[in-house]
Amino acid sequence: MGLALRGKHDPAGAVRNLTTAIATKHQFHDIVGLIMCLEPLAGAHADLGDGERAARLLGAAENLRHSYGLQAFGSAFHSGEYQQVERRVRELLGAAGYDAAVGQGLAMDLDGLVAYAVAERRPPDSRDPLTRREREVAELVGDGLTNAEIAARLVVSTRTAESHVQNGMTKLGFTNRAQLAAWITARRT
Repeated sequence: MGLALRGKHDPAGAVRNLTTAIATKHQFHDIVGLIMCLEPLAGAHADLGDGERAARLLGAAENLRHSYGLQAFGSAFHSGEYQQVERRVRELLGAAGYDAAVGQGLAMDLDGLVAYAVAERRPPDSRDPLTRREREVAELVGDGLTNAEIAARLVVSTRTAESHVQNGMTKLGFTNRAQLAAWITARRT
């Protein structure tokens, strides 16, 4: 869906769908799928004029490809689109800015790059905007618990647990639990 929306000149819709796909692919450790989503996500951010984010995502995708010994895929992204995105991002940032941002993406580990990719325009080291309770609930979402299971664990109503989950997702700009789970998983030490 993200690819289709980008093709229909809806980069914001593409970002929403691609970040959801990335969160899901990360849960299943689907590295090839992550790369195939990161690159078009970079293109969507370039379409939105966010060159730094686009360059970091391109660097992160390259790092994944190299780390896992994967070659460039025969996708449409590599049949000229990559060069168009790279050219656009270089226009936005200049050569030095492009190289610096790609370098930052190359330095990200898997969990860090997923957290960065699914966060809406937040750098990977941004402060945690969640309250203590929202963070606690997010941890339980990351463990795969349902709202009812979270409620039982915290001795609160299911509706209260549901509210904490929704508040955390709203603060982080997420649209589903998979994004919240990926975000919290990436921040665990």
